[in-house]
Amino acid sequence: MPALAILPIKSFEEAKRRLRHHLGPGERHALAEAMFADVLIALRRSSAVQGIIVVSADHVAQQIAAGYGASVVEDLHRGHNPAASLGINAAVRTGAERALLVPGDCPALDPAELGRLIEHPAPPRSVLIVPDRHGTGTNALLLTPPDALAPSFGGRKDFNSGFQVAAYSPTAAWVAGVFALLPILSVLTILGLYSLYLLYLGLPMLMRAPPERAIGYIIAVIVCAVIVWVLIVSLPLMLLGTRMWM
Repeated sequence: MPALAILPIKSFEEAKRRLRHHLGPGERHALAEAMFADVLIALRRSSAVQGIIVVSADHVAQQIAAGYGASVVEDLHRGHNPAASLGINAAVRTGAERALLVPGDCPALDPAELGRLIEHPAPPRSVLIVPDRHGTGTNALLLTPPDALAPSFGGRKDFNSGFQVAAYSPTAAWVAGVFALLPILSVLTILGLYSLYLLYLGLPMLMRAPPERAIGYIIAVIVCAVIVWVLIVSLPLMLLGTRMWM
C-alpha cells in the first residue's frame, strides 16, 4: 500500500541552532537546505511514495519542494505539531490511505528501506513508530490512515504558560464559591462556569493550541482535573477507612 510523505520544515534560518558554536549562520542554512534536498530525492526515488507534502513558511524551502514535484502547504509558525497537523489534514483531503511523517533533515535516507517500511503490513488503524539509532527520538511515523494519530492538541510544552492557565482560569469558580456560604445566594455559584470560558480563551493564547482544537483540549483538561480531584478526595477517605477497620 503506497503512502503520502509529509515533511514539516522549519525556516532554514532557524535550523541547526545546536551547531551554532561550530557553524556560522550561512553554513547552517546550507546544511539544512542540503539535507532537505536529500530527503526529497530519496522520497522521489521510492516507488512506495505516492506523493510528497511539504509544510513550511520558508519561501526557499517551498521553492525547492515545488522543484521536486511536492505539494506545498503554508505553515502558520505555530510549531512542529501544528505543522504536522496541517500536513495530515492535507493528506486526508487527497484520500490517501497511509501517510509517512518524516523530518526534513533525516540523514542517509534509503529509498529501498523506505519501500520496505511503507509496505510493512499494518492493522486497519495503526501507527508505526521508527525510532532513531539512540532510541530516544523518532525518525518517522507511518500512519494508517493519515489521521490515525493526531500529534497532541497542537499546543506547546511550557510549564510557565500552563501554570498561568491553571492559576487564572479557575478564578471565577473560586469567587463564585463564596455565594455557597449563603443559601439564599447559592444559585449564583453558577457564575463559576465563566471559568470554562476563561479556559477556552487561555489555552489558544498561552499554550498555542489551534482554536479549532481548543474544545477537545478543554475537555481533556477537565477530565484530568476531575480525575485528580476524585483521587485527592478519595485518598483521605480510604486511609481513614483503613485506620477505622484497624
